[in-house]
Amino acid sequence: MFQSMINTPLQITAVSVTASATPVIGDEVVMITELRREPSAFSREIGYLCPGDKVIILAQHEALLFNYFHVKLIASEKDCINRHVKINEEGWAVDSAISPPFKGIASIPTITAEPTSTPEPTSTPEPTSTPGPTPTPAPAPTKLITEPTTSDIPTASVSNGGNLRSETIVATTTVIGQVCPGDQVAILAQQKVGAAFWYKVRLTATAADCNSNRVAVGTEGWLNSSLVSQPSVVVADTSTTATPIMDIRVTSSIVKFVGGKHRYFFSIRNHANKPFIGSVTIQLMNSLSGILGEETFTTKKPINSGVGTAVYFDIHTGPQSIHGAYGVETFHYEAKVDDKMVASGDGLISDKYESLP
Repeated sequence: MFQSMINTPLQITAVSVTASATPVIGDEVVMITELRREPSAFSREIGYLCPGDKVIILAQHEALLFNYFHVKLIASEKDCINRHVKINEEGWAVDSAISPPFKGIASIPTITAEPTSTPEPTSTPEPTSTPGPTPTPAPAPTKLITEPTTSDIPTASVSNGGNLRSETIVATTTVIGQVCPGDQVAILAQQKVGAAFWYKVRLTATAADCNSNRVAVGTEGWLNSSLVSQPSVVVADTSTTATPIMDIRVTSSIVKFVGGKHRYFFSIRNHANKPFIGSVTIQLMNSLSGILGEETFTTKKPINSGVGTAVYFDIHTGPQSIHGAYGVETFHYEAKVDDKMVASGDGLISDKYESLP
């Protein structure tokens, strides 16, 4: 039936952008990065830029933690991730994502706060007649971009290497790249999915390389909380927890040692009052090592109400009864219909174990 397969609220007023007389054409995006509505890590995302994208730089902004370019996408070779922005879309991107040297950078306007000047006092002339009241013009509004202070932004260290993702969904299409133990991150948001917590992070410093696909400083994405240390300050939950809308349940049945690997069997059962047609992703977890394995299963035909099916996949790591503290301890699952999550949950790995010849 199946087959394998933040913390401090940000206050931002409108920012006017004045393009340079001669736009800067042809600067290249060098890493996956988010395009935002405002020049701030706390601003709403428009989508993602991909390596190789060509952009026009319209303006720049010097923020507290990172500098930003206001860019317009003019050419794109291929999609690298979901929500790739479209040609002619504009927004703010961190400057480290754009390839230096920047063409004509001196001519790009810098967005700053406009100070309000203090008028010089003038003497009051003796009136020769009684003049009518002179209206006092209202001062021009000051454009301000308020960023949280450095001490307000939670930070953490990567304790276990793993995947940085574009969304809190475990799938190969959401992987941006790898983080390595010792990497430093700023935590921008927190989301609870089922019983698991995820952090929206930006990589601020790297340690030793652990993977050829490791992400660069400035890259943003989602990390499972099992991969990072305790944040420096409390992180507010800034996202809405996904609410299950179908009663799909996954349980661990047994673990078997087959052909040099450990095979984990699961039962997927539909307790909803309608058929289930979609996919179920299962992660094998360990509190010390994070995610040890994952697999996504998609339906070949509907699973009717009250009916279940069995699935399995193999990894080298065994349960804790075999590999101790570093063995597989728990699992997390997410069920999706039309790419939308309808159920999620967590459970313990079964203590039933067989070693087959």
